[in-house]
Amino acid sequence: MRKLVISDIYKGLQGNIDSGWMERYESWHKAKTTYLSEVDEECSQAKGVPLKTKYVVHEINQVFGNNTILVNENGGQDLWTYYSPYYQVLDRNGCLAPGEQTLMGNGVMGAVGAKLACPGMKVVCVTGDGAFPNAQSGYCYVCTI
Repeated sequence: MRKLVISDIYKGLQGNIDSGWMERYESWHKAKTTYLSEVDEECSQAKGVPLKTKYVVHEINQVFGNNTILVNENGGQDLWTYYSPYYQVLDRNGCLAPGEQTLMGNGVMGAVGAKLACPGMKVVCVTGDGAFPNAQSGYCYVCTI
């Protein structure tokens, strides 16, 4: 019965297959590659003082590359790490984002947890002067591990 249903679905789709999908894919891929090259060029010119957030997160991607988990902190700096395409998640499970309305300081402890859970991966967390002190109660615990 199952083979019959799948066979019928396949036969029904034969006349509906869009032959232009490959051209659309190649066009999209070319546009994406061009855009990412423009991002690289923009960031190479963004060096200097004051540091621009897009340059910082782009450099995090360049320095750490694949096999990296980015842990997003809560607060103003979490917007930095959502700044696509300047930061791109390169691996499955490569981003640990806070849930809605989480406390500040969650990212620091989340980074510790991510490293304990995935010791073979690099872990990066961008935090700020407001969030970092809020994780202080967890530092004592981490020191005992």
